[in-house]
Amino acid sequence: MREDLTLTPKLSVDSGTRDTRLDFWRGLCLIDMVLVHLIYANVQFGDFFEKVVTDYTRFAAGGFVFLSGLLMGVIFLPKAISQSRKVGHAGGVYRRIWARAFKLLIVQYLSTTALMWFNVPTGSRVAFAHPLRFVTDLLRCRTGNDLLMLYVGMLAVTPLLLEMLRHRLWPVVALGSALLFAYGTRHPWRVAFVHRGEFPVLLWQVVFVSGLLFTYALKAFDLAQKATRLIVIGCLTIAFLIIFQSANAVELGLGRPWLRLTFWKIPLTFGEYLRYTVTTLLLMLGTNAFWGRLKNGRLTAFIRLLGRNSLFVYVAHLYVQEVVSRLADRTWDFGPWQAVYALAMIALLGIMAYLVERYDSWKNSSKRKSREAPSPHTHTGPSTFAVA
Repeated sequence: MREDLTLTPKLSVDSGTRDTRLDFWRGLCLIDMVLVHLIYANVQFGDFFEKVVTDYTRFAAGGFVFLSGLLMGVIFLPKAISQSRKVGHAGGVYRRIWARAFKLLIVQYLSTTALMWFNVPTGSRVAFAHPLRFVTDLLRCRTGNDLLMLYVGMLAVTPLLLEMLRHRLWPVVALGSALLFAYGTRHPWRVAFVHRGEFPVLLWQVVFVSGLLFTYALKAFDLAQKATRLIVIGCLTIAFLIIFQSANAVELGLGRPWLRLTFWKIPLTFGEYLRYTVTTLLLMLGTNAFWGRLKNGRLTAFIRLLGRNSLFVYVAHLYVQEVVSRLADRTWDFGPWQAVYALAMIALLGIMAYLVERYDSWKNSSKRKSREAPSPHTHTGPSTFAVA
């Protein structure tokens, strides 16, 4: 019993309690991701805002991957422990994770193909000039969005990681992840989905594993005294300032960098990993300090809505971003007023997420009614992704 208590996070889906903070934090990452991608798509926000979002405070990609690992730990580690206690193994839990990975793989195939067709009129995609090569690369995951493929790959190995955590082998998991990262710094694309992609597995796995291991720390943080939590937030703030000074000392004239590290996203460097991790943790634990006031707000509810539907919102924003980018090109004279497009895009994604939730709710209620009163004419509606 003592072993189970030390391994089980504070909030478990098995207990019927949903940790809405996770939805909120994922929603914040999605909003930052939308802003960053719009800036890269040449939507104008003004020089200062663009520097703040893309250089000084960026956390979207790292935070999203970190929280994906944390989510696996918070949700599935207690389930694995509970099932293994009952039947001696956690095979049922692990099969659910693999099923989700397969579902995401199908989403990757469909979204990549659809996005290629979406861009054919602009001439920005030439993949269909060689259809057979495109299909081959698609099935081998050599084309498309490698962030989603990174998530698929990490989900595929998550059962092994959870099994090791269940047997208290977290030091082995941490050491193995660190060694893979060290090897990846010298050979970043030795294991990668898309050739020269933005998220090579050997490097970005350490962000996912860090989130997975933070499952234990989040439980300890929740149980700590208020003074202890404030000390942790203070230390993270100091670490953030040190990293900020080191990354921007030359550009902003802040003297010699305190840390002699490089801060590159592509390929991911140790300095950039530290920046992503510290910024994400400061955002998480800082907002957690005010969660009692934040959790019932309307803005918080909207951000949680995005976070609850993170997969749909992430895929949908790729298409909406293309439309907004073309609109920005045709209204270039608007200047920084194009920032309004970002607000409209985020609002649209929220509306779409709300409709998807309503559809899922209706579909689930229809399934329950069909089980209570089975009918030969009852059928399941199309998937959420197909409807979107």
